[in-house]
Amino acid sequence: MTEIDWSKAPTGANQYQPAATPNNRPVFWRVEDGVAREVWAINPDGSVRDHFTYGPEGCQAYSPWRCIVKPVEWDGEGLPPLGADVECTFAVEDKKFWHHGNVIYRGVQPEGDDFIVVKTEQFSACYREGGGMVRPYRTPEQRAEEARKVEIAELADDISAYQDHRAPCERHFRLATFLIDQGYGKQAKA
Repeated sequence: MTEIDWSKAPTGANQYQPAATPNNRPVFWRVEDGVAREVWAINPDGSVRDHFTYGPEGCQAYSPWRCIVKPVEWDGEGLPPLGADVECTFAVEDKKFWHHGNVIYRGVQPEGDDFIVVKTEQFSACYREGGGMVRPYRTPEQRAEEARKVEIAELADDISAYQDHRAPCERHFRLATFLIDQGYGKQAKA
């Protein structure tokens, strides 16, 4: 994906379209409800060459599949908005692997259900609300905390099994947390 400095984008721009050929100029678009309302053609030095505003029908030359949507925040409720950075998993992975992606399209199916299309580095996939297959993109700190919780739970399971308990109790979790925080953990078997 192309890295874009959105702080230098014209005010109101929410999509970027790279130049298709060396003779074309890259452009920024302001898109509302799938309709291109405004466009800015950009010079090689980053200054605005041309600026056009369109009426209710929008610009017919707008090609959403060629545009990069400005990233937006998503709190995890409902379907993410267009441009949201997300993590998604594919049905065959059974939620074991998560991939960084970007919501590139949002639409409505003939049955009336909303759906999104998420593009990852290798694939694109369609998702509907529910199912837990898409979640907000996690920071490295959030991923580390999640890995720590998994490590503590696994160690608490091992401690309770060693003491012939069916399931870990609070003291097993406290001991596992203490050991992990002190730098101890499960050793990989050779």
